[in-house]
Amino acid sequence: MSSTNGILMFRGYSGEKYRFLPINPDDRKAWPNSGGVLIFASYAPEPTWIGETHDVREFLAGPYWEHAKGCHQATMIYAHFVSEERKRRQAANDLIRRYDSVMNKEGL
Repeated sequence: MSSTNGILMFRGYSGEKYRFLPINPDDRKAWPNSGGVLIFASYAPEPTWIGETHDVREFLAGPYWEHAKGCHQATMIYAHFVSEERKRRQAANDLIRRYDSVMNKEGL
C-alpha cells in the first residue's frame, strides 16, 4: 500500500491497484450514498475489515463499523467508489485474498 495526498493505494492479490479515499468516521453527513469497497483500519493502516456495499452511507450506519471500532480499535475508513456490483465484488474479493483481515476471518 502507498499514500499520495491522502489517497491510499491498496494492491490486491492479483496485483491490481485500487485507489481509496479516506472518509471521516465522525461526519455522517459527509458519508456518500454511492456504492463502493470499504476498508476499516487502525492507524497502521493495516486493514481490519474489507467489504463492498451498494450504499456506503447506509452500510456505515450499521453494526460493522461499531464492531471494528469497539473490538479491533479501527480508527479509519477508506472507500474505493465503484457503482457496478460485479466490479465491487471482484475488487473486494481481490483485496480480501491479499490482506486476510481479522474481521473477514471472523466471517463479518
